[in-house]
Amino acid sequence: MPAPPPPIVTKGAVEYEVAKILDSRARRGKTQYLVSWKGYPTEDNSWEPAATITEDVPALVKRFHMDHPGAIRATHVAASWSTSPSATPPGLRPNNTHRDILP
Repeated sequence: MPAPPPPIVTKGAVEYEVAKILDSRARRGKTQYLVSWKGYPTEDNSWEPAATITEDVPALVKRFHMDHPGAIRATHVAASWSTSPSATPPGLRPNNTHRDILP
């Protein structure tokens, strides 16, 4: 298996490219998306906050919901596909990307 691609550094933040959104769920009253990272194996897929994902990769969120109309969606961002930035837990942040990989 080839080595994963190097991270992208944008404005001092280390980021990774989102390949695809695989699923959505509600946890503790907040929506999360299961993200597949470009060039990384499935064991590196991670659940990420909807506020971050919808802001950074709105086209992928829109495509996911078009392909899965019954999936849980973030109601506060469904109309415009944008939000204000949220605090990201230690984890990943997309630009089609994300910060550090979660365990």
